[in-house]
Amino acid sequence: MVRLFSVKLRVVWMLLVAAMIVVEVVPRPLWWSPLPYYSYQISKLLGFLIVGYLTPLSFWSFSSLGRGVSFGLLSTAAIETIQGLIEGHRFSFLEMFVKLTLLMAGFGLALLARYDKHIHIGPLYIDLNDEHWRS
Repeated sequence: MVRLFSVKLRVVWMLLVAAMIVVEVVPRPLWWSPLPYYSYQISKLLGFLIVGYLTPLSFWSFSSLGRGVSFGLLSTAAIETIQGLIEGHRFSFLEMFVKLTLLMAGFGLALLARYDKHIHIGPLYIDLNDEHWRS
């Protein structure tokens, strides 16, 4: 059982957000071979999906899709703007769209899990607990 809106879950969310910012802002080595490069890119994509997923599970106020869209737009625009200001990066509307899409997909799936009070992915089944919910 996982307790929603807990300090532990918020700390995990903050660490993941900080890691994603570092990964997005620090330029990657140009000499990477294909395997490390594509592993890096896939981990970034999964990171945005997971950040989006953890947001409504970590914070009570993110209880609607409208707030998720606002969070996603602000965070992806901020990261892309920072990238545009750093040498070795560029601002890209396509990247911003992909990041926003992944954040929103994770956010929407987490809202469903929050409503159903459990996470169910294949054989993984986790009950979600919050004392604010009434049965």
